[in-house]
Amino acid sequence: MTRITTITASALAVAALAPAGAIAAHNALRGAPQMYRVDDDTVQVRFVTDRKVGRNDVKVAVSDAGSTRTVRSDGRHGDDHRYVARVKVDRDLRVGTKYTVRFTIGDDSSISRKVVLRTR
Repeated sequence: MTRITTITASALAVAALAPAGAIAAHNALRGAPQMYRVDDDTVQVRFVTDRKVGRNDVKVAVSDAGSTRTVRSDGRHGDDHRYVARVKVDRDLRVGTKYTVRFTIGDDSSISRKVVLRTR
């Protein structure tokens, strides 16, 4: 192979690996999040991620009704990390109804899931 061909092949190989590295750096939301009513003004959202995150790196919003008050670690689920977010809501949410819950984890783009509000 000529020198130009070798350099081109090397450059293409490096370019192909860059997107794979970006995908590996993504923190995925695992399983189905669960949402429970704590009281009239607060709901609790439980979710699982594949990597550990800091308390201030996670934001949770429920159907434009409220946003995160606190997020705390809730142990492990196999190799994954469980978290519980307490969300203060501005309006009355009905038990048994699906709401859109938006998760922003670190610098990743937000992830939306439909979650049913349940009682404890």
